[in-house]
Amino acid sequence: MNKSQIEIYIFRHGETEYNREGRVQGSIDIPLNENGENQALDLARKLSKTGISQIFSSPSGRAKRTAEIVATMSHASIDVVKALKEIDFGLAQGKTKEELLIAYGEPFMINWRKIDADAMHLGFPAGETKKQCQDRAVEAVTSIALTCQSKVIGISTHGSFLRLFIHSIIGHEGELIPTPNCVLYKVTFDRSTQKFSFEGRV
Repeated sequence: MNKSQIEIYIFRHGETEYNREGRVQGSIDIPLNENGENQALDLARKLSKTGISQIFSSPSGRAKRTAEIVATMSHASIDVVKALKEIDFGLAQGKTKEELLIAYGEPFMINWRKIDADAMHLGFPAGETKKQCQDRAVEAVTSIALTCQSKVIGISTHGSFLRLFIHSIIGHEGELIPTPNCVLYKVTFDRSTQKFSFEGRV
């Protein structure tokens, strides 16, 4: 790794009861359940071998708790960054997939799950579009990478945020990257070129 390069381990929070029930969370602050706590411990063991010393977390309780568990094992500091929050799902928040299908129809839901450029303008009523969230994600992670004090950092965030950020690097063709609870991906950032590179799932 050259001197201008930053290693970034970006991960989703552990499971909540809303995740287990298949409900949309967004800005609703649902805590980790017991399984989520155990998932975060497994993630912490994995990340303890990477040398991370700074973790940047979404302000949501589930992301912060995941970051705390990881930070304890890695002896890392935690900074809360508002811009790392989940996409705003607007009126869809709190609903199940079945309820969303009834409320918004199958064509919308099929397109919502797509990552191609033509679907990036979509958003639920009173919420963010996928493009708005992706732009926010790129800006937030770039700012963190340019100003952080560590060469190896962690980012604790959310499923849609993580997916949209990764697809900003790898493009919008092909399959959606999977984002199960506590999934871990690695990217690098070169400060000299201000470019991200995708290293894959860890």
